[in-house]
Amino acid sequence: MKTSKIKFPQTHGAILTGDVVHSSRLKVETRRNLPELLRHVSDELRQAWPQEVPLDISIFRGDAWQILVKDPALALRAALFFRAGIIAGSTDTPLDTRIAVAVGAIDFVPKGGVTEGDGPAYRESGKALDGLREPFRLSLTGEGTSQGVLASAVAAPLLDALIRNWTSRQAQAVQLRLRGLSQIEISARFRPKRISQQSVARHLERAQWPAIEAALVTLENEWLAPPRS
Repeated sequence: MKTSKIKFPQTHGAILTGDVVHSSRLKVETRRNLPELLRHVSDELRQAWPQEVPLDISIFRGDAWQILVKDPALALRAALFFRAGIIAGSTDTPLDTRIAVAVGAIDFVPKGGVTEGDGPAYRESGKALDGLREPFRLSLTGEGTSQGVLASAVAAPLLDALIRNWTSRQAQAVQLRLRGLSQIEISARFRPKRISQQSVARHLERAQWPAIEAALVTLENEWLAPPRS
């Protein structure tokens, strides 16, 4: 029987592989709810970029997960969006996730699930996650110019250091900002209840959003974007 596959209009994509930090130390009830939280944040990601995240998240071992992003230029933004969603979803217990982003060739992706695919991007993402050691929780690997690869090696640990200090409210503000929403729009969508535009501005400032945005835009334009012809 032939396996149906997701077809790509380009030869490259991105694989995001991650797991919840220190999940074995969490309370049983929190661990039980992890798959629901992971799926919820994945749904938010797919709603934000439905064309670029065509498949549901694949969850394995209870706390590990994998997502496919068709456009490499969106890979880092998607990773930050997902991580922000996990931190924002922390209520009684602080949560975070490690993420290894790998850009490269994807040989095939069966419709049955992301984890059933294969290719260099898959292998690099898994290898990078296995190689992450505390305090680092973010990795960027893959093809690119020498300048871009150097920039990613420098940017990843710096971005990671900023993200680790986010509160759940700061993470929610950043997650909505990553979608391109204005501060007024973020204030209206904030949960569990609306907050003022001034509060949104304060959350973004304390989350170091201007610095994060500058690094993100540079990497999207100089490393993750397709080569110029």
